[in-house]
Amino acid sequence: MVSSGGGFRKLMEAFDLERCGNATMSLAIAQATLDYVVQYVQERKQVRQAPHRFSGGTDYASRTWRSRSEAARLHDLPQAVWSASEGLPSVKHSSIAKCFANEMVREVAGNELQLMGAYGYSKEFPSEQRLR
Repeated sequence: MVSSGGGFRKLMEAFDLERCGNATMSLAIAQATLDYVVQYVQERKQVRQAPHRFSGGTDYASRTWRSRSEAARLHDLPQAVWSASEGLPSVKHSSIAKCFANEMVREVAGNELQLMGAYGYSKEFPSEQRLR
């Protein structure tokens, strides 16, 4: 039985809100990563000094990761959420927001893993799970 009424189109529009949810989850993971790394870098001792005393520690995380996270937060996501809540198509905005947020969180989580070193690969720390 073939249904009329553009079933495929309706299905794709239903994914608009799902894409927004995916982008939001990516933003939450990126924020958790940033919070954890800042705390980790400030507490960990390396060569008898805390790593945050080295130039790359929290400066890099704060400037780069925060700006990327904010850009993802503002990049098409508000428009996509508003459009979806009003029942308007938001395929373009939700797709762009999802793509941008996913790329951002992959970069942030990958950089966290590098900063954590061997600890980043251990299942005892949350870095490995965030990257996965």
